[in-house]
Amino acid sequence: MHLYDCTIPSGSVYNIQLLLAHLHIPYKSTSLNILAIPSKTRTADCLKLNPSGQTPLLVLDDGTPLAQSNAILYYLAKETHYLPSNKLERHKVLEGLFFEQNSIEPYVSV
Repeated sequence: MHLYDCTIPSGSVYNIQLLLAHLHIPYKSTSLNILAIPSKTRTADCLKLNPSGQTPLLVLDDGTPLAQSNAILYYLAKETHYLPSNKLERHKVLEGLFFEQNSIEPYVSV
């Protein structure tokens, strides 16, 4: 796996790094300078992987790109003890992830 992050510390990136570490999943990383003009996330190669030009971006070993931090967390956590199999408990995990993205992250990262 290859994780594309940014040169500015990001809680969204950290959450992915933390889950990868807890799951003992090896990965490579590349930090992209989002303050460069133009941003390094706007290169042709990056936009080919993620048309929205955002980080984090996780590229699986087969080349499949995964975007959006909480969607990446869901993908990694599925079928592990980090994502409950019980429907209501899984809902509560997703509720927390959506709350963080909509109610906390905009005020912390912007």
